[in-house]
Amino acid sequence: MFSNEVFGPRGGSVRSWKGADAGLRRGTAVDSQITRLVRRGVCGPGPGQFKLTKAIFSALQIEGLVPLMSQLAVADKRAGIATAMDLLCYDESTLALAVVELKCGFSGNVKIPASTGGGTACRMQHPLKSVPDTILNRHFAQLACTFHMFSSDATASGVVEEHGFGKLNRAVLIYADELGSGPRARVYELPLWWRRKGSTILKNIG
Repeated sequence: MFSNEVFGPRGGSVRSWKGADAGLRRGTAVDSQITRLVRRGVCGPGPGQFKLTKAIFSALQIEGLVPLMSQLAVADKRAGIATAMDLLCYDESTLALAVVELKCGFSGNVKIPASTGGGTACRMQHPLKSVPDTILNRHFAQLACTFHMFSSDATASGVVEEHGFGKLNRAVLIYADELGSGPRARVYELPLWWRRKGSTILKNIG
C-alpha cells in the first residue's frame, strides 16, 4: 500500500502563509500552481515552483507517472455527485492511466484511527464498517469514488484511449508536507480492495 517517501530539495519558491487558514491557502496555492504547470505541459520539478510542488513532481517521476490532465471533472449521475480529479497521469512505460489525488500540509500519522472519549478505536460507517476510521482510509474512500467515476465514464475513457493511452489501472494518493529537513511527499497506492469499493460507496451516498 505504501509506495515511497520522497524528500525534495530545500530550495524553491518561498512564500509565507500565516493565519488560521494558512494550511488551506497553501494547499490551494500548490494545487493551482500544479494545474497551471500541467496545462502548460510541465511534467517535473523546475525553477519558480513551490517546495511542495517540486516534491509532488519528484514523487510522480519516481512512480513513473507523467501528468496528462489536471482538475478533470468526473461525476456519478445516479448519486448526484461530481468532483474534480487532481491529476490524470499515464505510466511512462505502459501508457496505462492513473488517478492521482493530492493532499498538502498534513505531516502527521495518517494511519492512526480516530477514537472515542474512552479510547476505543473508531470504525467507518456503512458500507465500510470493517475499516478503521483513519485519515488515510477517509482519503482512500474519496479516491475510490473518483477512480470509479472516471473508469465508468465510457465517453471520457474512450477519448483518452483514442489518443493512444491505455486503460485506467492505478490510483495514487500523495501527501505533501514540509519537515525541518525540507519538503516531503508520501505516496500511497490505492489497494485493489478499495478500487472495487467505489461503486458501493457512491450507492450509499446517493
